[in-house]
Amino acid sequence: MGLLDQLGQLMAGPLAIPRAVLAVILVFFAPGFAWTLVLFRKLDVPERLALSIGLSIALVTLSILVSNAVFKVALSGLSGLIIILFLTAIPLICYGIRRLLQKKNVQQV
Repeated sequence: MGLLDQLGQLMAGPLAIPRAVLAVILVFFAPGFAWTLVLFRKLDVPERLALSIGLSIALVTLSILVSNAVFKVALSGLSGLIIILFLTAIPLICYGIRRLLQKKNVQQV
């Protein structure tokens, strides 16, 4: 059985739809939403959603291309997932630290 046959069976399995939904959220929404939390404090929900989609598309595409061109990272599903997770985790950590610092400042006052 070839590699393409194995991939076809994996994609056609019972987890195909949940995997597709998770992939769309990871690629088109999560990184941009995380960055909007850090960069834009006061946005309405529709503005944040629209900006999240645009930022996600731009950030994911550019970061994958730059990692391939500069660091010679092979383009694969795993490398793409790792890059997307870093793109999402970095702003979430910054957002969490900022929230903790704000709570400490409120408690001191």
